[in-house]
Amino acid sequence: MKKKIIDKKYVKYILLGFGFLLVLSVNAIYNYIQNGDFLAYFNINFHHYTNLYGGVIRDPGYYSKALINFNLILDPKKNLVINFTPNSNFGYFYYFVILAMIYITAKKIKAGYFFMLWIITFWLYLQFGSMSLSHYIIIHRLHRFLAIIVPPSLICLSYLIYTIKNTHLKILCLIIPIFLFITSINLVNGDRKEMLSCINDTREASKIFANLPKKTIYAEGNSWNIIKYYLKYDWNIISLESFSNLNEIRDSYVYTGGQWGCVCTPKWEYNIPDWKLLKTIYGRIDGCRPSDAKIYLAS
Repeated sequence: MKKKIIDKKYVKYILLGFGFLLVLSVNAIYNYIQNGDFLAYFNINFHHYTNLYGGVIRDPGYYSKALINFNLILDPKKNLVINFTPNSNFGYFYYFVILAMIYITAKKIKAGYFFMLWIITFWLYLQFGSMSLSHYIIIHRLHRFLAIIVPPSLICLSYLIYTIKNTHLKILCLIIPIFLFITSINLVNGDRKEMLSCINDTREASKIFANLPKKTIYAEGNSWNIIKYYLKYDWNIISLESFSNLNEIRDSYVYTGGQWGCVCTPKWEYNIPDWKLLKTIYGRIDGCRPSDAKIYLAS
C-alpha cells in the first residue's frame, strides 16, 4: 500500500496558498512589464506615504469613527444631544457587529472567539502598525482598509442572528439585515454622487485632451493616474511634482488645480511660466478643491 505524501485534509489549504501566490505572481509580472519593477505597487505607495507629498492620516480616532460615530453636542437651547452620523462606507453595520461580539462573549460561543480575535487583531494592526520594518511609520488610514475585517464581522453577526432561540428576539434579529440594506441605499447613493463630483475635473480634462494633438501631459498630484486611466493608458503622462523647474517642460500639456479624485487637494503654489492657457474647468471652491482646474500648453 502506497504511503500518502500529503494528507488529503491539507490539500485544500495548499491549493488556497497556491491561489494567493498565483494572484500575487500575475500582479508582479504585470508590474514588471509596465514598469520594470515586480514590486512597483508596493514601492510607489511606500514612497508616496513616507514623504510629505500625499501625507498620512494620523487621526487616532479615524477608524473608531468609521465603526461607530456619535457625538455629544449642545443644541441651540443648550440641551445635550447624542448625534449619530453613520459612516457612508459601513452605515450601521458595525453597531450590530459590536452587539454580536458582546453576545458571543456573554453566551460563551467558543466557535466565535476566533473571528472576534481576527477582528481585534487586524483592527489593532491597522491602528498601530507600521508601514516599514526598518523604522516606525504609522500605516496610512483609509476606510477601505477596514474591508479586511468585514468577513469575520459578518460571521459574528450571523451568530447573533441564527443562534438566538427566543422567537421574539429571533424575529427582531432577522430584521437586522433588512434594516442594514434599507439604510445603506441612501448612503450609497450619496457616496456615488460625491465620488462622481470628485473625479469631475479629471474626467472633463481627459475629454479635452482626447480632442487635442497627442503630446506628453504633466499633471499635478494624483490626477496623472486618473487621466491616464481615462485616456486608456495611451498617452505619456508624468507627475508634475517630479519637476523642480517648470521651465524645463517643453512642447507638452500641463494640468494643474481642481480635485484629484476622492481626496482633498492641497493647494500647491506654482510660479506658472508664460504658458498658453487652453482651458479652465470651473467648479466649487472649498477645502477639498481650493482652485479651478487649468490646462496649459507649455512651449
